Amino acid sequence: MAFDPVVLARHGETEWNRVRRRQGQLDSRLTGRGLMQARGLAESVAGLSIHGQMAGLASEDIERLFPGELDRRVVNKYLWRFPGGESYADADRRAGVALARIAAAGARCPLIVSHEMIGRMLLRNLLGADPTAALGWSHPHDMIYRVDVGACTVAEVRVES
Repeated sequence: MAFDPVVLARHGETEWNRVRRRQGQLDSRLTGRGLMQARGLAESVAGLSIHGQMAGLASEDIERLFPGELDRRVVNKYLWRFPGGESYADADRRAGVALARIAAAGARCPLIVSHEMIGRMLLRNLLGADPTAALGWSHPHDMIYRVDVGACTVAEVRVES
């Protein structure tokens, strides 16, 4: 494998970790200590170049530091790669692998939580949609998509906040 470097981390302590309850693929809330651990982890990896060179930058910062890159992205958004990061095509391949692994694990009704970029590609893979069409999709923070893979349909469920 051609990794350079590999960074492994564990989530902060959860309520279930504290009482030695097995979580499996379930979730439980972070404890106060777990929140402090998560903040410390974020601070520790902030200087590592593992999230791409544009991570955390606003568009005006990107234009100043990487002149013309946003224009190049518009030309071919699917294949354009974030400096030190990935392209939608890379994310698309990663999404396909993730879905295959979830299927191989025998999950019948998985809940997949992601960022919008990878979410578009997960949805594209599930629906067998064209990559260009998927790039135009958005995923609001207050929306859950329930995908019927067999029927290639998507139902939107608005999350109450």
